Amino acid sequence: MICPLNWGIGHATRCIPIIQHLAELGHEVIIAADGASFDLLRQEFPTLEHIRFPGIHIRYSASDSQLMSIVLQTPSLLSSLKHENRFIIQKARDLRIDAIISDNRYGAYHKNLPSVLISHQLNLALPEKVKWAEPLIQNMIHRLINRFDQCWVPDFETNPRLSGRLSNQNGIKIPIRYIGMLSRFLSSVNDAHLQATKDHFVLAVVSGPEPQRSLFEQSIIKHFTESGCPLKLLRGLPDVTTIINCAPNIQIYNYLKGWEMHDLFLNADHIICRSGYSTLMDLMATGREAFLVPTPGQPEQEYLANHLKNLNWFASCNQSEFGGKYPYSHKEYKPPLIASHFPLREFLRQWSDE
Repeated sequence: MICPLNWGIGHATRCIPIIQHLAELGHEVIIAADGASFDLLRQEFPTLEHIRFPGIHIRYSASDSQLMSIVLQTPSLLSSLKHENRFIIQKARDLRIDAIISDNRYGAYHKNLPSVLISHQLNLALPEKVKWAEPLIQNMIHRLINRFDQCWVPDFETNPRLSGRLSNQNGIKIPIRYIGMLSRFLSSVNDAHLQATKDHFVLAVVSGPEPQRSLFEQSIIKHFTESGCPLKLLRGLPDVTTIINCAPNIQIYNYLKGWEMHDLFLNADHIICRSGYSTLMDLMATGREAFLVPTPGQPEQEYLANHLKNLNWFASCNQSEFGGKYPYSHKEYKPPLIASHFPLREFLRQWSDE
């Protein structure tokens, strides 16, 4: 059973290569998800079994700080972990599950079954004004992680790592496995589909939690309506069918299959996107530079944007500064080419054999 978290669609997209490899190795894969993650994976894997995993829907603020909004929802978050675990225990019995892979669902484990947590964030990156609470919250998260049998970190073990200090192992007692980049572009794309295009356009990817997703989308549309530059806007909404009306130079996509999105990544003149970890892995998989705009009030994305800017891998700015910072001089920013891909299929074969 594969259980991705439904906070944005990144947790679902990075599970795609794992699901593919396990299915190709002959395993029966059951996908347990909710919201946009459920819709996305059902489109990607229509022949697999899908069940709805009841999850909590976090409410985000329209302000630049999400701290108070998250604090007020803490009781619901903790309660949801118990509901997740009850769900897993019931489904493991009813469906005769042999193993569980959870992408950041801390309650999706079973004490009597092999249970794996996928996470790049083993350590927090809290804002300075609440840095004092970091050890307390960090200890609580480590306790949740240590309930699993293994933790798979989608990154390389050697520095400089894409995840920076977020994936340091301090305080983790279970085995840690660094499994390389998890991108649907590395294994889910049929090269026969890929076609070079002579079109010149900017690609903007604006997936993420509301209302910040829509605010970012509106900012991009306003900027490119005024500039007249050709834009292809990917909204990251697999469950939406209506298309919004925009200027003639703007082309809108609610959602695209992996190979279609790969085409856009390879052929765009420039890319604008969030600094969500799954998006960053897609950029690394294609070797493309990009302009990062972290989701306001999400310390992890803000840390990653600053971390990668300091490495001269990606340019970035705050969402409030976007109109004045883009276009940018990008010659000094270039992510490194991935010299060798992690042998994910072989890793999964050995794990399943064990």
